[in-house]
Amino acid sequence: MHVEVLLWLLAIILVTVGMAGLVFPALPGAPVLLAGLVVAAWAEDFVHVGTGTLVVLGVMALFTYLVDLLA
Repeated sequence: MHVEVLLWLLAIILVTVGMAGLVFPALPGAPVLLAGLVVAAWAEDFVHVGTGTLVVLGVMALFTYLVDLLA
């Protein structure tokens, strides 16, 4: 298999687990979802998603994680 296909499979798995983590409190949804989106951007060599977008997503994931932790 090509590396790109493996990266996409990993991204899909991470995003799916991250989405489930937003519903089920036992899973850390936001950080796992962010990891999946970073892997997806990496699979495309960061053509469509740049550093700025990933920084904004990272800040949003951190804020979501902190709010979840405080709740």
